[in-house]
Amino acid sequence: MQNRMPPNRLRMLETMEDIRQNCKGRIYANMFTVKEFAETFKIGINTVYKLCKTKDFPVIQIGGKKYILANDFNEWVMRNVGKVIEL
Repeated sequence: MQNRMPPNRLRMLETMEDIRQNCKGRIYANMFTVKEFAETFKIGINTVYKLCKTKDFPVIQIGGKKYILANDFNEWVMRNVGKVIEL
């Protein structure tokens, strides 16, 4: 019997690989601006700002600019697989 990975976990691993590929050559390879994050995940900027306000979302603010921490985002996603995130 073959041990198969659940589809949602497989999609998450594919998303993480997309993040790694997108980060290559960036100055801050482990951080996304709100705009970069929205473009990478094909979601609206307002949705990203709402995510930034949710509990435990891996965001830091430097001056007036918010950055999403890519490595911590991967961990946040894994902790929240199967949950509904209320925005």
